[in-house]
Amino acid sequence: MTSPCFSFSRHWLRAVIFCYLTVAGLQAQNPVNRWVFDPANVNGTTVTDQAGSLDATIKGAVTWTSNPSSISLTGGSYVEVSPAMNTTQMPQKNITVEAWVKMRSYGSWPALVSCVQDNGSYERGWCLGTHNSKFYLSLASDTSLTYMYASSSFELNKWYHVVGTYDGTTMRLYVNGTQVASSTSESGNINYTTAPFVLGSYKDNDETYTIDGWMHEASLFNVTLTASQVQARYDAGVALFKSFAPSVGPYMHFDGGVGGTICWETSS
Repeated sequence: MTSPCFSFSRHWLRAVIFCYLTVAGLQAQNPVNRWVFDPANVNGTTVTDQAGSLDATIKGAVTWTSNPSSISLTGGSYVEVSPAMNTTQMPQKNITVEAWVKMRSYGSWPALVSCVQDNGSYERGWCLGTHNSKFYLSLASDTSLTYMYASSSFELNKWYHVVGTYDGTTMRLYVNGTQVASSTSESGNINYTTAPFVLGSYKDNDETYTIDGWMHEASLFNVTLTASQVQARYDAGVALFKSFAPSVGPYMHFDGGVGGTICWETSS
């Protein structure tokens, strides 16, 4: 009796292992929920979840823009995933929240992605949002929320990639691929209670603060993306949000001979 076998080289085995680890790493970055605000993903007021099964509902009047596709939220409009989220479906400890947004105006407490209750001393859940001119991440692992703010202000009418992460010990906030804040004030599982799960708004039982701006997409992960993974996601998406209209030029740069180069500068 003989056993089936095949021969291989160590180089071939290394290549297989490398490919397996690479694919596994990419799969680990896949969100569990992803809402891309393109009319192609919308049926009436329903926004299809591109990664999971949590379709969202547009609340209020909105308009759509292109290049890139985005939903314009103003005048109290927002997008609701659930009015009372079953928090057993939410990431319990390792979490990443991501959004591509452009703000039209500043506000006191509008949020980008939120599943939170902050009612006096009763504080539960998490929120990726803005306070005046700064992005923030808030999260509770016990009975109070830790609010962590970016060190610098964001500009109006400019696209930003905003990411908040938590791994059970450290909260981190990233803006355009760069870590801008961290905190070790929380530890352990996220402390949830039943709360609205919304996009483009802060909303709890007694307060609602909607953004005045545009949102291209929002995603939720049940893993904690690393700094390099956040940077890679920003690098992969940023070209979609660049404006290539010349801000300086065009102008001619002569090389001292009979030739030259036409140059211009762009803004993003």
